Amino acid sequence: MKKIVLLFVVTLGFSSLSYSQNCKNYKNGKFKLQDDELGVTYIIERKGNLQTERKLGEDTVLDFEVIWIDDCTYTLKSSEKTAAFLKSNVDLIVKIKDISGDFLELEMHMKDYPQSKISTIVEVIN
Repeated sequence: MKKIVLLFVVTLGFSSLSYSQNCKNYKNGKFKLQDDELGVTYIIERKGNLQTERKLGEDTVLDFEVIWIDDCTYTLKSSEKTAAFLKSNVDLIVKIKDISGDFLELEMHMKDYPQSKISTIVEVIN
């Protein structure tokens, strides 16, 4: 019985390590977020510690600093220009909850308001 429990714990540890390694693959890239409710599509590009977001059909680009907390969790901080445009300077905590093919399930909330949690799916397009 002890061997079975040990095997389960080791397997669980390797699976979480594998998942964490997979998150690293998405620290840079191009993603599409489609909001069917609002009828809006966003293109998100992340390179190093910079993330840009653009609504399809519009020229405005929003810039965010990306600060990685761990392999699957990061903070987005608005640039001065973006904060002025949004009339807000709220940090957003984003966690990659699941990876399925070319899709990432993200869970996010405002830094000072964990109860503001929402989930969304983005498509990897690069």
